[in-house]
Amino acid sequence: MEKMKERIVAFGDAIIAIIITIIVLELPIKLSAAGEVDMYILFRSIGIYFISFCFVADLWYQGAQKFNQIKKVKNKDFVIYMLFLFTLSLVPTFTRLLIEDTNRQVVFFYGILSFIVTFLWTRLVYSLGKQIEEKDRMPEFFRQRENKRQKVLLGFRLVLLVIAYFSPRLGLVVYLALPIIGFMQNIIDKEEDRYVSQMNEEQKDYYVDDLRRDRGSNVRKYMELLRSSLGDDSKSKTDKQQWWVNFNDQWKNELERQSEALDEKIKNAANPSEKQRFEREKQRLLMEQQKIQRIRNRTNERINHSRGK
Repeated sequence: MEKMKERIVAFGDAIIAIIITIIVLELPIKLSAAGEVDMYILFRSIGIYFISFCFVADLWYQGAQKFNQIKKVKNKDFVIYMLFLFTLSLVPTFTRLLIEDTNRQVVFFYGILSFIVTFLWTRLVYSLGKQIEEKDRMPEFFRQRENKRQKVLLGFRLVLLVIAYFSPRLGLVVYLALPIIGFMQNIIDKEEDRYVSQMNEEQKDYYVDDLRRDRGSNVRKYMELLRSSLGDDSKSKTDKQQWWVNFNDQWKNELERQSEALDEKIKNAANPSEKQRFEREKQRLLMEQQKIQRIRNRTNERINHSRGK
């Protein structure tokens, strides 16, 4: 399947492009008795199209990232991918039904379809993730977080089926929000992956511990990552540099904390050998602190230079 991967991905991309094209071609443009466009129906139809577009685009974006990280597609994954594309190809039909009549039955069946598509996609992404080479994998914390997020999303879509059955309009609003939130989350995850991949192992451990420790820090980091990923080239570059300044400041404080703890261990060392071991570790931390300070100074110079232009 290694030689077939590019052809499979190209086939999937073509199917997804056709799906989106069919959805937009089926947008109704109805004229009133006076020959004018019915704006309410038009904008309502565009809103429903937007739901399906974001849903399909979000899945394509995730797939593009995962397929780029593997070398081949296993037979099992190929079968799941074909089933996924089959169910996804039904989206235009159900989108047309939603546009024609947003009633309880149609919204409910649209929810069932989106649940099946999401379930198949979750299985595929999980299987592809296990094929990523160890050197290219993210820390275990991020993989567990993603798996947990996918399970929560599937559970929420089941609950949403009940909501959509009893309140179709509310269900439709939530179906509108889900793919938008998912798409933004994927952008943030991609930006975070790029930052984390540039850290050494100690920095990765500290970053993960900080995420586990401080929920407020999570929100702040997510907002910084979102701003960095969505900014224009010049502003985004400054935001990325500022992100590293903030992280290096936090990492420097962590090194200082470790250094103080080592001072206490050196003071209470049981024997000369243990004391020498702690002193070597202290020297390593000092060198790391000096390195961080040099990086911080260079980054600040670039930020000041960019702002002065």
